[in-house]
Amino acid sequence: MTVDSTPSIIEVRNELGLSGTCSLLTDIGDATVNDCSGGGDLSTPISLLAWAGYNHAALPASASAFSGNPGDTAVQAEDEHQDRWVYMSWGAITCTDTYEVYAASGSGGSLTKIATTQEASSDRDHADLLTLPETSRYYIIRAVAGVGSPVPTTGPDSAELHLRTTPARPKSPAADDSDGGPSGNGSGNLTIGVSWNNGTSPGVRVSKVEWRWKKIDATNPGAPYTAYQGPTAVSVTSFTQNIGSGHSLGDKFGFEFRYEDQGGGGGTPVSATSSLYWFT
Repeated sequence: MTVDSTPSIIEVRNELGLSGTCSLLTDIGDATVNDCSGGGDLSTPISLLAWAGYNHAALPASASAFSGNPGDTAVQAEDEHQDRWVYMSWGAITCTDTYEVYAASGSGGSLTKIATTQEASSDRDHADLLTLPETSRYYIIRAVAGVGSPVPTTGPDSAELHLRTTPARPKSPAADDSDGGPSGNGSGNLTIGVSWNNGTSPGVRVSKVEWRWKKIDATNPGAPYTAYQGPTAVSVTSFTQNIGSGHSLGDKFGFEFRYEDQGGGGGTPVSATSSLYWFT
């Protein structure tokens, strides 16, 4: 006896999630399935899918919500790795098996694949080690469907994302000499206004800065610095230092600055300082 393996209309109905009685020409003919053709999450009528001229090639859409920051996590503030790593993430794309991350050293430049994620539903971020401070890279994401099939398909490039590591130390320290020298604070003490910068977008450092200072005395050239002071609030780029009284014209003061997170999140910072000397 020959067994007919052709699915019945009821089996087709159940597979499609239809209930009750149904018509082959209307209910099933108009039923839809999730199909990736044409760029992502499409509900396509079965009657169209069955058409011999229909293009069944699954082409994922372009990655969206592609963004990033210096550091190796999504939280940049106080990240000790801001001057060596950049982090990026993107939104999910339907009908995608993996994502490929490409990088170039210049905008629109030659792309090199640097990573392939393994789980499209959840693995949608990447941290890239650039090693050096103030280094730029330009990134794009490509979604890939049909991995393991004879002909996998790759979606279009995402928009280009420019990321840059931050300075390793505060930059361009300067004293406020708008009045020709340190100013008095009303009690005979002198104050010196000092400023610096934390880099330029997209590589601005988001960390607290701490500083120390000393009087450069010719009779005691090895005089130590004060203990480190601060730290400032995140992204503050100036302070006013009270250097006390008893100073005279020609006295010299040295300041050093560093990022608190250097050396490991609250531990002893590495010696990454910017020095400034000021004469009264």
